[in-house]
Order: sequence, then C-alpha cells, then structure tokens
Amino acid sequence: MNTTTAPLHVPHPAQEGRIWYREPYFWLVAGGPLTVIAACIVTITIAVKNPDPVLDRRPVKVPDAAALERMTPEERAAALVTLRPAHEARNHQITPVEAGAEITVPVSPAAPVPQR
Repeated sequence: MNTTTAPLHVPHPAQEGRIWYREPYFWLVAGGPLTVIAACIVTITIAVKNPDPVLDRRPVKVPDAAALERMTPEERAAALVTLRPAHEARNHQITPVEAGAEITVPVSPAAPVPQR
C-alpha cells in the first residue's frame, strides 16, 4: 500500500518572510516592559528637573509670655500662627475664601504659650 502523508505544519505563504517587529505577539509580550522603562525615564526626568526644597531643621523660636504682651495684636497673631499644629494650618490653606471676605486669625489673649 502506497500512502503519502502531508507534513504536520505547512507554513502559510504570507507568514514565511514576516519581520519580527510586524509580529503582534512580540508587541504583546514586550509592550509592558517597554512601557515601564519609558515611565521610569519620565519619572527620573521629572525628579531631576524639580527637586524638593531642603527643609529648615532649626527649632522654631517660641516667644515668652512677656514678649507676647509687648507685641501688637497683629504681631502676636503672626507669631502664634507659626506655632499652630501642621494639620490646622494645612487644612486652613485649602479652605475656600469668598471674594471680599476679610481674613482674620483668631487670637485669644488668654491663650497659653507653649514652653520648651
């Protein structure tokens, strides 16, 4: 008996000379890592061009009670604003202010002065 068998894999004539960068599976596999590398380069560029400012690590000078009494109310308010907790000052910065509204800083004369 004389039977002929066909080969198991016969390449399609259009796929024989296909270039690697025209293969969609290559881009499916390599696209993720290439995107991560591009994002890393962009992140490093932003970090180098816009460095964070250096923070002043010196302690804040706390005025004593006698110095606070000698100050005018405006000077006292300016001195006490620097001693407010960070969460109060930070949240106050994002509070919307209506046009024409007067901005005041509440200062009570009996406010305790923190001692170090």
